[in-house]
Parts: sequence; C-alpha cells; structure tokens
Amino acid sequence: WSLSPQLTVILKVLLNQLVVTPPFLLFTIGYLQFFLTFDRSKTIQTLKNSFVTALFVNWKVWTVAQAVNFGIVPIDYQVLFGNLVALWWNIYLSLIST
Repeated sequence: WSLSPQLTVILKVLLNQLVVTPPFLLFTIGYLQFFLTFDRSKTIQTLKNSFVTALFVNWKVWTVAQAVNFGIVPIDYQVLFGNLVALWWNIYLSLIST
C-alpha cells in the first residue's frame, strides 16, 4: 500500500497539527507560566487566556512550516529547519505567557 508523496506530506502535517500540537502546546504554555510565577491559579488563567489564540497562530505558522519541511527540505536539514522556526515560536510563546 503506497501513498503519493503529496498525500504523505498532507497526512504528516494533519497528524502533527491535530493530534500532537494541542496537548503539547497546552503543556508548553502551562509549564512556561508555572515556572515563571509558581502560581497555579495564574497558570490556569494564562492557559484560559492564551491557549486558543496560540493554537490558531500555531496552525498558521507551523502548518506551512511543516508542509515545507516535510515536502521540500532535504531530510538532512529538516531538524535544522524545524529548530529555526521553533526559535521564533518559543519567543512568541514566552511573550504571550507573560
């Protein structure tokens, strides 16, 4: 059973964005806020205020980035490409978590 390269990229991106991203993003925002404040109620409030917005921004940024990464970037450079996008992404998450 073989899928076309384009369908493979689409499935990888969908799996990443719909299954992996939401819980990972929730965890990331939560631990960033908790270790900044050590305040559980502040952490929960930040999650309520930031998660949905961050998820939509994530889908805008990472869907394109992962499609490029899986579809165009040579396999030897995929980690480097992902890390470059992640550098910006982690700065963004830190800013919205403060």
